[in-house]
Amino acid sequence: MDQFEDGTHPQQQPPQFHQHSNDDIAALMMQLAIAEACHVPHIYY
Repeated sequence: MDQFEDGTHPQQQPPQFHQHSNDDIAALMMQLAIAEACHVPHIYY
């Protein structure tokens, strides 16, 4: 029980981060810029 109180969790997986390509990020930023310029809300799914 003490090992868990020390923060050691042998079965716990590290958080996985979603990787996006540079093209995906550029497309999203362009859509956000267009939405901001047109004063409309942008909804990202």
